[in-house]
Amino acid sequence: NGVSIVTEAKYGFRAKNGCISVTLLRSPTNPDPVADKGHHLFRFAITKHRDEFGTEHGTSSTAAKADELFTQAVLMQNSFQPDQSPITFDTLCSTVPSWVMPSREEHGFLVRIHEVAGAECSILFRITNQANCVQSVDLNEKVMSILEPQNGRYIMSIPA
Repeated sequence: NGVSIVTEAKYGFRAKNGCISVTLLRSPTNPDPVADKGHHLFRFAITKHRDEFGTEHGTSSTAAKADELFTQAVLMQNSFQPDQSPITFDTLCSTVPSWVMPSREEHGFLVRIHEVAGAECSILFRITNQANCVQSVDLNEKVMSILEPQNGRYIMSIPA
């Protein structure tokens, strides 16, 4: 048990001598010399912390609380029925799907999945409609691996 600081983005945190601090801006100058300049809005919450996989009643894990507070709904038009999800996760282990966005490079969409416990794991998921190709990519859409369906499901390994 302890305290969690939950944010909608990545910031640098430090706990030292009973004081918690947060670094909100990096202020890089390369490649954009005016990056981080101007007005900014930061949303965060301070909440009771519990073990990510604990069972304490009445509290959420830190990752689940961040998802609950800051993840916006995703609207898919003309592709799926209102009661259908484009992707169904059968096993997530210690990963959290955090957003979906259209691909810049290909016709399709990206699903951002991040691992929250520092552990290696494998996720198991299904695509609702037929997919031409399912790939593991980095944030720049560089292909890391091509995923092949196994009995209609995809398995993706997440490194620690």
